[in-house]
Amino acid sequence: MKNVRNGFLETGYDTPKGNVHAGFIKEAWENDRSTLKVMPHISRLHLYPNGFEKMRVGPALRLFSEEVLKGLYFYRSQVEKVYGPARETEAFILRMSKLIAIMTSRCAKTSLRPDSANAAYLKEFLIFLNEWELVHIRD
Repeated sequence: MKNVRNGFLETGYDTPKGNVHAGFIKEAWENDRSTLKVMPHISRLHLYPNGFEKMRVGPALRLFSEEVLKGLYFYRSQVEKVYGPARETEAFILRMSKLIAIMTSRCAKTSLRPDSANAAYLKEFLIFLNEWELVHIRD
């Protein structure tokens, strides 16, 4: 997850649905700093980590959270003026957020079981990863 975060922050990714990058989140965070906080737990640590901060898992997980999605939705007009449509980045963050929720479940009710909705989502995610690899093979 840390490697995904680091690549996402540095250059972004070309996914099957389009290019995704952290510029959208950085712009939303800049807007969020000047008003009431929609993303109160997102800080410089999450968007501009130094060498030691890149080793921490918590900030990597927080970057792909629903809090960030709410910030992107709230500041959509300002962000899209700078970077254009944010739909693909929002979809990528949502996809990663769901994956994190599935993989870090701590209770039996939401745990990963065969034939569960979470198992089905995990299979969809694997298909997404395979499509993503094909994008890079073609390039």
